[in-house]
Amino acid sequence: MASPGELIDVVSDVLGVPKAMVVNYDRALAAEGLRTKSGRGTSAAAMTSSDAANILTAVAASSLAKDAANCVKTYGALPARYGEVSIAKDGQDPIRDFNAPAIWNLSGVNLPSLQDLDDQHTFHDALAGFISASIDGSLHKAIAKISFFRKDVPVGPWDINVRVWGTFPQAMIRIHGINFDECHSYSVMPVGQDLDRWEFPHADHGDLKQYREFSAKTILAIGDLLREAPDV
Repeated sequence: MASPGELIDVVSDVLGVPKAMVVNYDRALAAEGLRTKSGRGTSAAAMTSSDAANILTAVAASSLAKDAANCVKTYGALPARYGEVSIAKDGQDPIRDFNAPAIWNLSGVNLPSLQDLDDQHTFHDALAGFISASIDGSLHKAIAKISFFRKDVPVGPWDINVRVWGTFPQAMIRIHGINFDECHSYSVMPVGQDLDRWEFPHADHGDLKQYREFSAKTILAIGDLLREAPDV
């Protein structure tokens, strides 16, 4: 079982941000019901993959603790758009489909926490799904299939990239390795011909664009922490 304090420690360490900053974000999320709450000490709340997804989104998407809850609600609710799939078979050039369905296909690997999501899933659902896969070990098996090994350690080329950016909220999650690449975008921007008729809401957003990204290193570290936690 991992407590809120333990999750804060790991997030601070793996992302390289001050612990005091993560504490402030955690308090803001707890106050808005975006983090599991319970008592202290031995009765402290057991953190879940959803809690971890929320604190990671807060740190990545918001610059100030006062904006953390709103950013988690906004970015977490971003719907899946078309996925981008690129899979090379038998060493041939990859076939890339930029209009793949919004569901996670993940051909050749078994990640039920992602493959069970439908095309209406959100960025929060997908991020929590990757964390759940890290907890139950299915992500480690997937990594073994899309990477090569050195002394029983997967060394690459492979990674998971989770990116959020604004001012207009958007997100992306990509998992890639040898002859394998699947990337999904999350945004309220429409797709297809509807995009041509869409009016970008310039007036609601400033002109300063910020990109923040973390990798498999973070997801695996969170999975290691939460592996013994119930109800993940």
